[in-house]
This record gives sequence, structure tokens and C-alpha cells, in this order.
Amino acid sequence: NNHIASEQKRRAAIREGFDRLTELVPGLEGQGRSESIVLRKTVDFIQLQLQERQELIAEIERRGGRIDDSFRN
Repeated sequence: NNHIASEQKRRAAIREGFDRLTELVPGLEGQGRSESIVLRKTVDFIQLQLQERQELIAEIERRGGRIDDSFRN
């Protein structure tokens, strides 16, 4: 019984995590609960955000600004 309760708790935490991702990642609203789609679109979104961050850093430096190395990663 203890193992079953632990497994149910683990699954509920995973479901909550996927539900939270559908709230945070644009384009996932109303997509249902396909975990593979949620993961793929989340990775795509994070890659886009990282690319935009690098572009912003490059633009700041192009304009003569300085970026602390801690913000590059």
C-alpha cells in the first residue's frame, strides 16, 4: 500500500509539472496532454529564448555596452 501511494504521488507530481509547462510555454494552450508534444514544444521554446538572449547580448555589445560574463550562460 505504501508503494502504491508513493507511485500515485510521483505520477501526480509529473502530471502537475506537465500542466505547469502548458501554462508557461506559448502555443501549448489547449493542446491536450500529449507529453511528447509538451516536451518537444518546451525544448523549441527554450532554444528560441536562448537564441534571442544571445542576439540581445550581441546588440548591447554592438552598441558599446558591456555584459558581465555571468549573464552569457
